[in-house]
Formats: sequence, structure tokens, C-alpha cells
Amino acid sequence: MMNVRAARADEIEACREIQRRSGEVFLDTVHAHVADHEPDEPAILRAALAEGLLWVAAEADNAPVGQLMATARASGLVIAQLDVLPEHHRRGIGHMLIEAAEAEARRRGLSQIWLRTFRDIPWNAPYYERLGFQALDTQDPDALDPATAAHERGIGLDPAGRVTMRKRLVTR
Repeated sequence: MMNVRAARADEIEACREIQRRSGEVFLDTVHAHVADHEPDEPAILRAALAEGLLWVAAEADNAPVGQLMATARASGLVIAQLDVLPEHHRRGIGHMLIEAAEAEARRRGLSQIWLRTFRDIPWNAPYYERLGFQALDTQDPDALDPATAAHERGIGLDPAGRVTMRKRLVTR
């Protein structure tokens, strides 16, 4: 049975390994270079943990197999990383992690959740569309903040191949 919960400080390295290994799924795509990306620095993950914005999906033995790291902004909660170990794909783990992030966004009174993903990989943006995210027109002033674009270029991603997606949340 899979359990989604707040990450613990002793799981930072497990989260980094999940990030590292999740890049394997890109090896047979035009974005194979993603598999070579280094995971986030431990300090970045610790900061997300301290903000209550780092979750893991763990098996019954409590070993993390997926992780989601987010940041909170006035415009909503931004999913910075969503990663699941390749051998655990297609089990709804990513969806469960997104649901945890959505619950936190609602708890904080935020009305939307954002992410950036690959526009040209058939299993990327369509997956998020099935979960209720909508691609934003690049002319939308919220579609790409300059810091995100600079970060993506810095790690070798072409912003033209990326899409900003947003899901409006029903607040309770």
C-alpha cells in the first residue's frame, strides 16, 4: 500500500536519488540529456521541507518511491519537481503526490497550482491535462516567470519546448 506524507529530514538523499533515477525515462526521447541532470542540492530540498512543501510517496516499508517538491508564491503553489522511480510508474503515485500538493495549496488559501513540463513528449503534458491542468498561452503574462526561464536555460532546457500548465482549485 502506498502512503503519501510529508518528507522527513532523513529522506533528503532518498529524494535526490528519486530525482536522479526519474531522468531515465527521458533516455529514448529528444530530451535524453535530462537523464544527466544532477538532482537538486540538499539545501534546496531542506528548504522545501522546512516550508512544508516536500512530500514523498512511500511503500509499506516506508521507503520513498516518489517525491514532489513545491514552492509557494502569491500566484499559487508551483510544483518544482515531481518524480517517481521508473519501476513504480503507472500506479497513480504522481497523482497522489499532486493531490497532496493541492490539499496544501487549499490549506494556504491558494486557488491554483502551477507546473512546467515538456510540450513535445506525448506522456508529459497530456498526463497533466488528464489531471485537470490546462496549458497556458505563452502570451499570458503568468505563463513563464523570468527566473524559471533562466533556470531552465541554465540546465540545458529550451523554454520553447516547455509549457506552463495551471490547475484552478476549488477552495473549500
